[in-house]
Amino acid sequence: MLTSDKERAKMAEVYPAQTSRMLAAGLGSVAELGSASTKLNEGSKTVHYKTQGRVPGYGTIVLRRYDENVDFDFYLELVRHPTVRRFLDPVHSSVVEEINFLRRAADDPRTMIYTIMRERDSTPVGTVMLTGIDEHHTRAKVSRLIIAPGEQGKGYGKEALRVLSRFAFSSLRLRFLYCYIFLTNENGRLLFLDGGFEQYGRRPAWSFDGTDYVDELEMSLTAERYDKIYSEST
Repeated sequence: MLTSDKERAKMAEVYPAQTSRMLAAGLGSVAELGSASTKLNEGSKTVHYKTQGRVPGYGTIVLRRYDENVDFDFYLELVRHPTVRRFLDPVHSSVVEEINFLRRAADDPRTMIYTIMRERDSTPVGTVMLTGIDEHHTRAKVSRLIIAPGEQGKGYGKEALRVLSRFAFSSLRLRFLYCYIFLTNENGRLLFLDGGFEQYGRRPAWSFDGTDYVDELEMSLTAERYDKIYSEST
């Protein structure tokens, strides 16, 4: 473990700013942190694509492709928050594991990671992923739709899900989106229901939420249903 201030300071000089939170917390060994940081930067890429929508009373939100040089610290802080961690799947026991997961996701051509931004002040308010994008079967999974605890209840999650769904169906030409929600994650379940998703299955005692094994709900949204819902609402 990193135990000395001198060691932490040296690591902060050698490795990029995005590992500073790890080093300051004394998480992981010097070798582990160095390896994770180097690999993360070797795989760095910036994609400028963005899509946007409006939240009544809060203005425009932007879904911008994840950029590790800008978004890393926000993402890491978000997924380490105790009220967020209990509903993550997978959940990682260390920062190094989370970094490796994020690096693999960023490098996976079948995954898109987005940072949800409030446009008026360029403040990140959450994240969301499209994973397992399958062009043959024209489907993908919505995962890790997370709104920062201090920004919840403002409609950012609902609008981000709507914008992401529109992008998936219109731009990616998918026909089916799905997600898995812990039974104990009532806010998440209601968010996806409000976004037009329907429950189609249930996995008994499927996931551990930090306290107990809980059922996991299987939910989905088709392009046809999305068009019907939002054509009726306009």
